[in-house]
Amino acid sequence: MKKRINVNFYINALNDVAQATEEMGNSLNDHYEIMEKAIIANDFSIVSDDEFTTTKEKFVEGTANYQENLSKLDDLQVPIPVLGKHKKLVSGYRTFVEGCDDMTNSINVEKHLVEVDAFRASEEKQDQGMTQTTDMMQRIMQQILG
Repeated sequence: MKKRINVNFYINALNDVAQATEEMGNSLNDHYEIMEKAIIANDFSIVSDDEFTTTKEKFVEGTANYQENLSKLDDLQVPIPVLGKHKKLVSGYRTFVEGCDDMTNSINVEKHLVEVDAFRASEEKQDQGMTQTTDMMQRIMQQILG
């Protein structure tokens, strides 16, 4: 006999990932803004050594958190009617996580600089991934909840 997938568990898991992602993003925003200001000013000397180090550490921590969320999404038992949408959701979230990793890697603490082209490309990748993730999450919720 097949085990029936618990739709409520699935919906709660999606909501948990969305909430955790939003909370982590909010906690990283101040660090992002520090780098953004330096990029706009084209002057990384306005960022202290401590801010560079802390930002890099926080981005590493955030990316690891997002990777855990991706694993949760990957491991979920998915209701058959939304399987295709779920795969697109996971693909979008994976793109988002890759963009976060790229942004983290664009910050060079030792040289006290940010690889601006890589930083900008990572922003676009994050936006693209999050747009797809959000869109699929909304479609899944509409389909399941009517």
